[in-house]
Amino acid sequence: VSPPLPAPTSRLVKHMIRTFARGRSFRSRMAYIRMCDSIIRESPLHVFTELFLRSLVRLAADPVKNVRLCWATVVAPHVRKVGRLGANAPVVCAAHRMAEAVGDGG
Repeated sequence: VSPPLPAPTSRLVKHMIRTFARGRSFRSRMAYIRMCDSIIRESPLHVFTELFLRSLVRLAADPVKNVRLCWATVVAPHVRKVGRLGANAPVVCAAHRMAEAVGDGG
C-alpha cells in the first residue's frame, strides 16, 4: 500500500473523478477516459490502479454509446497481453462484458 497522498493531490484526484468520470456531460466522461490513457502510458502503473482504475472500469457500462465506444477504443490496447493492463482483472472483465454486449446486439 502506498503512503497517503498529500491533501492537495487528493483533492485534485477527487475533483478529476467528480468533474470528469462522473460528469453530467458525456464529453466530460470521454475526456476522463482519454486522461486515463495518458496516465496509464506515462505514470507508474500503481498510480493509475490505486487512484483512477475504479472510475474507468465503471465507464465501460456507461449508458451513452459514444462513451462506451471511446472506452473500447482507448482501453483495448492496454488490455492486450502485451499491454500495461493485460493482467488487471477488473479492466479485462469489463472489456469481456463489453464484447459480449456487442455480440448480443447491445
